Amino acid sequence: MSAHSSREARNDGPGLACLDIACRACGVALIPNGREPRREWFMLRPEVWALTGLAPDGGHLCIGCTEVRIGRPLTGSDLTDEQPINSPNPADSPRMAVLKVAAASAPQGDGSFAGR
Repeated sequence: MSAHSSREARNDGPGLACLDIACRACGVALIPNGREPRREWFMLRPEVWALTGLAPDGGHLCIGCTEVRIGRPLTGSDLTDEQPINSPNPADSPRMAVLKVAAASAPQGDGSFAGR
């Protein structure tokens, strides 16, 4: 893969390969990789992702770059109730952890709550 790719394979030991996944806009690592110990790995509702101007498979963004592109702060209801990606994780960045807690109590389109 190219050096400019947001997805670069790396080897973490015998039989353990993973991907470096970086924000398309600022380049920060979105999953723990030794350089960035905290993660910002999340999935937005399709209508919110569309506001970023990127195609559905157009890469990945950190929270800050997502908020700049959509012109407002993310809220819990912006996250899908997709599991397990939007479930709390000990490796989440502080702002990711706050957003996931908000998502668990945010009303969904069908009137239910993500945390139920």
